[in-house]
Amino acid sequence: MKKVLYSMLGLLLASLASAQFNTSGSNLYYTGGKVGIGLSSPQSILHIYSPNTLGGHYLPQNAALNIGNGTINLLLDGNEIYSNQHLVFGSSYNHDIKFRNVDVDGAQDLMTLAYTGYLGLGTTNPESLMHIYSGDSGGSPHDYSKLTIEGSSQTMISILTGSNSTGYFGFADAEDNYVGGVQYNHADDFMSFRVNNNSLGAMIIDSNERVGIGLQNPSEKLEVNGNTLIQGNLESQKVKVTAQPGSVPDYVFAEEYGLLTIDQLAEYVKANSHLPNIPSAKEIETNGQDVGELQLKLLEKIEELTLYVIEQNKEILSLKRSNNELKSLCSQIMENELILTSQVSKLLARVEQLETKN
Repeated sequence: MKKVLYSMLGLLLASLASAQFNTSGSNLYYTGGKVGIGLSSPQSILHIYSPNTLGGHYLPQNAALNIGNGTINLLLDGNEIYSNQHLVFGSSYNHDIKFRNVDVDGAQDLMTLAYTGYLGLGTTNPESLMHIYSGDSGGSPHDYSKLTIEGSSQTMISILTGSNSTGYFGFADAEDNYVGGVQYNHADDFMSFRVNNNSLGAMIIDSNERVGIGLQNPSEKLEVNGNTLIQGNLESQKVKVTAQPGSVPDYVFAEEYGLLTIDQLAEYVKANSHLPNIPSAKEIETNGQDVGELQLKLLEKIEELTLYVIEQNKEILSLKRSNNELKSLCSQIMENELILTSQVSKLLARVEQLETKN
């Protein structure tokens, strides 16, 4: 653009060099090596004055300068440039195009379109296809980065929408223009994470900071619909395991339940080295163990043990009764023995008396 204007200015001055300039009564003035169009005191080599402005419209009659052939035209005024065709800005190879804020004290580079095709906002040395800079972070963008936002302190990307709208940050490919991403629903205040074109979202964070994976309306801080694998420790103050109807082993107390005798149980443990209906150590080490299922099986063993204790208590009570009966019988025998001993002593005493008389 600058070259075009300089070329035009050169042609104009060359053509005017031999022309007769009027100092009054005309819109064209020449004074002190400066040309004024529309004013008699030009401040530049070429100074064009127009009282009109384009005002955001393509109006050739309001332009200060019209460059073109009648079909393709470029209009300029004090602060606007318009063309009725493609408008091309450029520079020679290996040179940048810069947009600046200037005053009498100097210039501030606001935007730089580097010859590499990189665009920098706030920086003259963009390191990505678009580099927005507000301060030095001390780091460098990744080679994959097409958009870099850099700041020396807190930095944010804001997506502003209406209060009842949804804001989107999405990913796309050749098969889908929104295959995954993050979206925030302002009407209901929840965030969802979309994966593999799942319109409902693979994970939800609601307005109460509850997280749902595989479901839309979590009722707890974390609710997962599906299997969960944790490669590490899980620590909790409380764990609640739900059970299917009929799976809780109260059936152990039914009369028809086939409880093994102690001797049968001893034979099983001796042969298998683990309790009946409990997986072996090798099975658990190989396949892992369902905590809820194992808890129910352990409860089954506890209830079976309760039956064994009840039966053992019956036997103990029976032995106590037999023991008490034996004690009572022994006491009676001892009493009878004392009585007999007393009677025998009396008989012996009488026998001695009789022998003495004789």
